[in-house]
Formats: sequence, C-alpha cells, structure tokens
Amino acid sequence: MANGYGSASSSGPSSGTGARAASTTSSSSSSGLTAPRGFHYMPDGTLMSDAEHARLYGTRTIRAFTLDLSDLPANGEIRNFDIIGDNDSEFKLEIKDKDTGKYYNFVTNLFQTTKTSLEEKITNRRYKGSVTFPSVTGNDDQYDIHLSAKHGTQHVKYIENRFGDGTVDLNGSTGSNSLLMQKVIYQYSDLTLTLTPYSTNSTIDVSNRVNDTLTVSRNRSKNKISFSISVSAPGYKNYQVIKQPSINDIISFVEVTVGSAPEYLPGEAVQSPEINYQWPVDDISKITPGMIVLGDNVTADSIVAKYEDTITIFENTKDEEIIIKNEAPALNTKGQKPTVVKGLVTVQPGNVVFNNQQVAGLADDTIKIGGYGASNILNIHGYELVFTDLAIALTTVTTTTTAAVVNSASIPVASVNGVIPGTTTVSGMGIDPYVADPIVDSTGVGILNLNATQNLESGVTLTFGGGGGQTATLTGNVEVIKAGTANATIRFDVERLLNVV
Repeated sequence: MANGYGSASSSGPSSGTGARAASTTSSSSSSGLTAPRGFHYMPDGTLMSDAEHARLYGTRTIRAFTLDLSDLPANGEIRNFDIIGDNDSEFKLEIKDKDTGKYYNFVTNLFQTTKTSLEEKITNRRYKGSVTFPSVTGNDDQYDIHLSAKHGTQHVKYIENRFGDGTVDLNGSTGSNSLLMQKVIYQYSDLTLTLTPYSTNSTIDVSNRVNDTLTVSRNRSKNKISFSISVSAPGYKNYQVIKQPSINDIISFVEVTVGSAPEYLPGEAVQSPEINYQWPVDDISKITPGMIVLGDNVTADSIVAKYEDTITIFENTKDEEIIIKNEAPALNTKGQKPTVVKGLVTVQPGNVVFNNQQVAGLADDTIKIGGYGASNILNIHGYELVFTDLAIALTTVTTTTTAAVVNSASIPVASVNGVIPGTTTVSGMGIDPYVADPIVDSTGVGILNLNATQNLESGVTLTFGGGGGQTATLTGNVEVIKAGTANATIRFDVERLLNVV
C-alpha cells in the first residue's frame, strides 16, 4: 500500500516508453528552489528540461480517471477511484472543498486547512484509492478535483463536452490538452417531499388540510414509508367518498408565464379577434407533449400538442387521403440558450403549441401545465415514486342531545354538522338497536328531524352514519425509487375522490 491508501503492486510488465522512465521528479529541489518554467529537478538534484526528459525517457499517458461524480448524499460517503494509464505515469491528485477552503488529506482521510495532495505514480497500469467525503457542512458543498500529470506524463487527448448554455461540462469531458484535468462533485442538503390534498379547480375547500412530509436525499432512493394526509370541510359542508385513490389521482404541474404576443404558424389563418396555437413561455424545460393546460383564459380541453395544417383529398371515397401541408413540434426552444446551474438546466425559454387556439387574453398570464400519474410526477418533479395501500376514509361524526325528548322525532342536538338529509342515519344509546337506524329527514338550528319518534335523555352521544363525514383522511405507503433534485409537493386531487354535499 502507498500512504496506507493506494495499491502499488504490479500485475504485469509495463508497455510503452514509460518502462524506461526515471524515478519520481519534482518541480522543486531538496533545498526548496523552484525549477524554472519548462524544467524540473531529478531525484539527484540536477535540473532537467521537460523536453529533454521526454526525449530520454519518453512520455507516459494517464488514460482515464474513474470516480463517481454524481451528487453526494447529505450524510457523505466513501467513494473509490482508479487512475488508469502507463506504468510510471506520475500524477498529483488534489481535492478541495470550495465552500470551506479545506483540502483532503489522503493519509488521515480528513479535510484540513493546510494545503495537501496525493503525489504518486502508476505501477500496475492503474492506481486504486478512495476518498471519504464528510457530511454536508450546513450549506450545499462543492468539491473541486484536480488531477495533474507530472513531468514526463501527459493526459489522454482532450475531448470536450459543453452544456446547452455553452459552458464546459467538466465531468462530461475526457482527457486534457494541458497537465491539468478538472472534475467537480456537488453535495446538497436533504430534500423535503410534501404530500398534500389539492383541489385542481378549487371546487373543494382545502384550506383546512393536514399535510405529511418525508426527508429524502437528492437523486437517492428511500424505503417504503407510511403517510397520512387529511382535509376537513367547513362546518355546514359534508363529504362523500366517490372512489378510492390511486397514483393516477396525483396531479403535477409547472407554472409558466406566457409571453406578450403569440406567433403564427405556417398555414394558420390570421383571425379577428386574434386566436393562436403557438405561444412563447418563460420555461419549457419540464413540459412534454400531451400535458393538460389550466388557466383563467385557457381554451377548454387544451393540451400541449404538435401542429398540423392538413387538407383531405378524395373525401368520402376509397381514395380519401389526408395531406399534411405544414407542421410544427409541440415544443421549440427557438434557438434560445437554457440557464444551467451546476450542470442542470433550470430554465429553458421557448414556444409551446396547443391543440386549441388560445385567445389574446392569454398574453402575460401565468398558467399551469402538467398532468396526472407517475410519468408526470417524474417529468415535472424528477421523482420516481411507487404508492401502495392507498385508501381514503371519512371520520365518524358525533353530536350530543341538549335536552330529553319523549315520543318525538325532533331531537335537540349540539350540532348538525356532518348531516346529509335523506342519507344520514343516527345511532346511539336510547335508539332501538333492533330496528333500522332512523334517517334524518331535515335539520334546523340545533335540531335533527328524524323519520321515527324517539325517547332520549339529555347528553346522549349520537353517531351519524350513511356515508357522510366532515374530515377525509388519505393514507398509504410511498417508496422513493429515485428522488429529484429539489423539494417537491405531491398533490392528490381530492375532486376525483370526494363529493361535497
């Protein structure tokens, strides 16, 4: 082992000119003198030019640097790396926490203030090692990784990759056209996944709701966990369950701002008043064809869809044929560059085409674009989720009598909330359990009018039945196959699950 850290054993003879190389060189002498540019000190202290060293001993090549460069979890982890290349290739590996300014010590496996690095050479065609990354330091962290080829060593030919905004993708590029190769790893605090009742068309009041949350690590999985959310109706309203929930009752959407002017498509007739298929929006990065569109000025039943200007020839004959004269994709960046932050596209302006023409009033509006189900959760939020054992149930409603009654169908009670006349049944002490529970015919202020006379004492607890209730609780389990890159809210559309009466 080298430095108690990297493998230095040989697995076979060297290939290439690296086998003739001299032992480790240095940019400074034993007395601390720094070599001039283009020169280095040999082990015996003599000064040699880099060009002469290459002529005598040849140039060795670092061919690959393998290290998991994906986002680190908040609690840190150990990651292995390989530096692959010709035997005797010399390198210096430096890892710096950009946010704390500390350097990784390959002996102690800790980050320290004093600058330090790993300087070694390949002796078995690869150098193996590992790095212990600590927990995130309160804020998001960035680790800058520099792999330098030393004298007589070079990197494999540089192949550059760039992001959509034109900046260099360090991790997507390979090799180097200099002695330095750079990589980067990001580490983020944990994310919050919120589950909540939601009313897509605002037909159900969800202001009195209870959410549930779970903590997840960015781009990581999480084992199945149970959750519970609920929504309560206003005092005079009641719920009935329409159906049991599924993942297809979850709606996901992005809110985008529409531009001030639409753009006509080829073959689209100019209208008065103006209506158009194609509109610019501030961000199309999470939109896909087929998504639904919601907004005050949105034409009903609109979705994101490609445009086709067609004519039909030989209509109503065996030779009938539809000819596409003009067409346009559902989404178009119009050549605009995205905004890229830490390697991720955060905003991509562009145009959206709808299946229906939209009125001029859509200009400058903020609209919702999205859809239901697992695929839209993934497209919009970047989360891959699995739900099991989903169920929704109403909490039983009770009240108490406020006075005794004898042979009367009108029962004074503390509250009539939760009652659906013609549906709600009543049970409790004093109501004959051997006959069918009486049904509430109507209600008054603090009065239940039943379909049968009763003899009840004051203070008796009555229980309402018959399928109505004021609090609906949705429960289930959720497993995170892969988390996204930001906090997310998972919305169960209760309009699909509840009826308000």
